[in-house]
Amino acid sequence: MSVEQVGQRFARGMVTVGLLRGRAPDGTALPRRSGRLAALVLVVTIAGVGYSMLHIVSAGSVLVPITLGDAQTQQGRGLRVTLPWPITQVVSMSVQTQSYTMSQTPQKGTDAAVLVLGSDGASGTVDATVQYRLNPAQATTVYTQLGRSFGPKFVQPVSRACVRAEFENYPMIDAATIDALAVSDGIAACIRSAIQPAGIQMRAFQMRQVVLASQIQGSINAKVQAQQNQQSQQYLVQAAQAQASIQRLQALATSQAQLIVACGGTPTTTKIDRQATPDVTPNLSAQCRPALLTEQELEYSYIQALRDIINSPNPPTVIMGSGSTPVVQLPSRTASSTATTAQPAPKASKQGSSKGRTTPTA
Repeated sequence: MSVEQVGQRFARGMVTVGLLRGRAPDGTALPRRSGRLAALVLVVTIAGVGYSMLHIVSAGSVLVPITLGDAQTQQGRGLRVTLPWPITQVVSMSVQTQSYTMSQTPQKGTDAAVLVLGSDGASGTVDATVQYRLNPAQATTVYTQLGRSFGPKFVQPVSRACVRAEFENYPMIDAATIDALAVSDGIAACIRSAIQPAGIQMRAFQMRQVVLASQIQGSINAKVQAQQNQQSQQYLVQAAQAQASIQRLQALATSQAQLIVACGGTPTTTKIDRQATPDVTPNLSAQCRPALLTEQELEYSYIQALRDIINSPNPPTVIMGSGSTPVVQLPSRTASSTATTAQPAPKASKQGSSKGRTTPTA
């Protein structure tokens, strides 16, 4: 189709709807089709008005109608109908989670790290991230008070202020080490209490890093090392206590075994790990058996030993003493010159010994 043909068809269409006047075969202008033009204008107007009244709200956003300058109740996702434009204008606001990041490393979409001061005057910088979202039920209030850019206008300055305020309650070393979790929870609570009444929900807060001066960092390292040493000492003490308990149990077991041998025992049952285990309990001391060798038996054995010495082939000389005085056997001159010394003898009875007396051989 040539350009001339396209132009002719367009002209005929304009004549048909009444925007142009047609031409007779002799070249004279024909009357304008005003009725068709009015109908066309009416159809276009109705279509435009209808289009301005229908709104499709997508997931993750809410619609705030503004009628004659007054913000109306927000509307959720789906097909919504409002008054036609320009009577009612609509504003779409996102309810998806947004992130505000404070970092020392310059990156797109991040803000500078927060400079903080501890209660001891030490300084540091904090890297953190705040996740928040618009409360769908309060979208109209947020739009009225803060507008669509409520993040940079409200959430960001509140977050930085809460970070600085919370660090002022702790010494810097403690805030970066042992109290880091408490500091993070305090910052999160501060941000939540500030933005939630305004119609913004805080989803999460993460304090990623606290960067301190080199001198303060050295103090932190020394403190951590001291805590680790203390834990190591506690472990050694617990191990020593456990070893002492084992030795006491072993001694108790040995003592009970000796009592069982001397006094006998009674079979019992002991629960170990919820299982019945056979055991033996020592009897009372009153049930103990007497010693196997009495003093009379020891004295008799002593006399028997003396008799064997006296009746030996080589007539000896026996020197007897009382108590623990040793008994010495001296062989005769014809025997070997080697002297034999006997072991200490038990105490003899008065009838079988003479203190300091020399008894020649028979």
